[in-house]
Amino acid sequence: MLDLTVDRILYYERFGIILSITRDKNSYRV
Repeated sequence: MLDLTVDRILYYERFGIILSITRDKNSYRV
């Protein structure tokens, strides 16, 4: 179960980074 939690954390971190990048692009567009 610990491995699954770590995988989820890494997945959410990657997803968060992607969101931050998309937000930056949006800010540049605006």
